[in-house]
Amino acid sequence: MIKTKNKLLVIVVIAVITSVIVIPNIPNSYAHASVERSNPAESQSLSTPPTKVDVYFSDPVDIKFSEIKVLDSDGKQIQENDLHYIDRNQKALSVSLPPNLKNGIYTIATRVLEPNRRSCY
Repeated sequence: MIKTKNKLLVIVVIAVITSVIVIPNIPNSYAHASVERSNPAESQSLSTPPTKVDVYFSDPVDIKFSEIKVLDSDGKQIQENDLHYIDRNQKALSVSLPPNLKNGIYTIATRVLEPNRRSCY
């Protein structure tokens, strides 16, 4: 019985020490740049095709390592290759769309890297 208590105590001590060492070194997932809003908005139905997609993030993003993909219902990328900040705002990215988009369902996918190099999806 005493040996069992000692083993349990050793396991608890190891778990506590491990937690003290490991937990502070885990990146805070809430610190990543997340999408705050977009235009067109999620699930928005439009009467005319948009000419661009704007995405606004909670934190600045590094444009060199970030992307906005616009996919049609077949999964084909349709966005232009002109990703840029909106009015020099490092929390806002925009990409143009080709003219005369057909009616359909389109998906916007983002992948951004913050200036401190944390990749976010």
